[in-house]
This record gives sequence, structure tokens and C-alpha cells, in this order.
Amino acid sequence: MCQEFLLVSDHEIIGGMVLTECEDMESLELSEAVFYLEKIVIHPLYQGKQSIDHLFRCAKEQGKACGKTVYFDCCSGNHKLTEYYSRKAE
Repeated sequence: MCQEFLLVSDHEIIGGMVLTECEDMESLELSEAVFYLEKIVIHPLYQGKQSIDHLFRCAKEQGKACGKTVYFDCCSGNHKLTEYYSRKAE
């Protein structure tokens, strides 16, 4: 199952994310299905303005509503982004 979410401001799409239900991930041994935050994007004009916080909050709320853990993953090699993801995942 895949869920897509859009972030809208003043009737314009400024970001979005995809949550995918996973039962198996190569890097994790899972005992139950989880949501994996597969893709997340923010329009360049809105980056650095906490716009992404709305998407993180939505992902966590979806996980809670469905009784699933949400996994955020950042394998870009961008240490600043990895640290940001880590703070938001708490």
C-alpha cells in the first residue's frame, strides 16, 4: 500500500511525500508492517522555512492512526540532512 500526500500553500503545491507500507526491508528485521517514508520533496523556494515539518508531522500522525512505526531514511551522504532527519524523527 502506498499513500501520497501533498503540501499546499496559497493554492500551490509546495511539497509532497510518499508513505509505503513495508513488511520487509533489507536493512531492518521487522516483526510487523511499517510505513517507510520513501520520498519527500519541498519546492526550493520553501526549503529552510520549516515547510518539511508539516510533512514529518503528517507522516507521524498517519503512523499513529494506523498503529504503525514510520521509518525515515536518509542515505544521501548529506550529514546536515541526516542530522535534521534524526531530530525530526524523535
